[in-house]
Amino acid sequence: MDEGLQIESLWEGLEYGPPETRATYAALGIRAGDRWVTEIEDRLAGRTRRHAPLPAYHFAEWLTWNWWRLRWEPFRRTSSWELAHKTATIGGGWIWPNITIVTDGEQILFDPVPTEPGPGQPLRYLSSLPLSVSAADFETAIDDFVRRVLERLRVSEVGATNLADLWQALTVERADPRLARFRKLEALLGWDPGEADDALIEQLEAESEELGTEAIEELAADGPGERAPLDRMELVGLVNRNGISARSGDAATLGDGYRESCGETSAWRQGVRAARALRALEKPGDVVTDDLLCGMTGVMKGATAASATGAPLSFELNEPGARSNIVLRSRYRNGRRFDLARIFGDRILEKNGEPLRPVTRSRTHRQKAQIGFAAELLCPIESLVTVLAGDLAEDAYEDAADHFGVTARVVELQLLGNRIIERKDALKSFM
Repeated sequence: MDEGLQIESLWEGLEYGPPETRATYAALGIRAGDRWVTEIEDRLAGRTRRHAPLPAYHFAEWLTWNWWRLRWEPFRRTSSWELAHKTATIGGGWIWPNITIVTDGEQILFDPVPTEPGPGQPLRYLSSLPLSVSAADFETAIDDFVRRVLERLRVSEVGATNLADLWQALTVERADPRLARFRKLEALLGWDPGEADDALIEQLEAESEELGTEAIEELAADGPGERAPLDRMELVGLVNRNGISARSGDAATLGDGYRESCGETSAWRQGVRAARALRALEKPGDVVTDDLLCGMTGVMKGATAASATGAPLSFELNEPGARSNIVLRSRYRNGRRFDLARIFGDRILEKNGEPLRPVTRSRTHRQKAQIGFAAELLCPIESLVTVLAGDLAEDAYEDAADHFGVTARVVELQLLGNRIIERKDALKSFM
């Protein structure tokens, strides 16, 4: 069975509704390999099925309109995000599965939640296990599905449709590098196509020239589009007030060969793998002291000491040559240690050599890889399990966090990432 993402449509007949609905009524199934996210209990038939009776037209229309946001916008806790990423919002009087589609830019997660039928409803969705696919597989599956729906409309002699117009526009945008870049930034900011302020996108494009394309994308993904990300002058101002001088040439490294050979697809695992390789090389012991962390990162001793900066994010801004400046957001020692370790991991994992290395709260692939690295470097799972000794109570997290010089949140993430405790719904997309 094909392991890539498949959106299956088994055409059926329907006697009512608009022409596009009647023509594309189908048993719809979504799977990767033998894992299905559309399994249902059909109460009328008295059996379970892997396909749900739905109009493919409405699903194709929703996928096409939200394509840019589904492809690029990371997880956010906003109603706008839910409308663009939750299939249950498609509506139209149909019983849609409750699937959340989450991207980190490289991997895309389909996270289904079982449903309870309402009064008189004949089916309920059973799937609860998430499936993760590559962004390339995601694009291919949507392309194939929408084209099949459009062909079904054609052979059914349905006239002009909104889906055809949306698909034509999307095809043009994806084929034009300038338009594709515009739509990507728009989606990263959390806007629907055509809703972002042109001036803001132009500003981000200009900043990309000085700070780096990928760095600007990370800043755009960090917050809602109502406010512009920090520009270069604001970042330089933060460096002037709170910058910590660093020499990346003096820092520990795994070398370019390591980056080229890293074949992990999961961002979290990619970071963990790099941290374990660095630990094997540097042999820092279970607990990485402040002085050792500063030395490995190439910054002066004392950089992790508590300090109030007022900075909205941590980052490294490189100057010509080997010197750079680091700004740490947190005023607390453990938070500063973790962000410094994230910047360190970003240097090891990223290949682009851009001037800016941002540390943000977004759930992009890059940020998750940073966090996986920092968590394993400062709080290695084998040592954490030994310290906890089977005690998973909340106060045990706090004690372990104090031992390793991290926060209790980092302890929780390590336990989640290593499947020692069960993930909460909001964290399924994190690892």
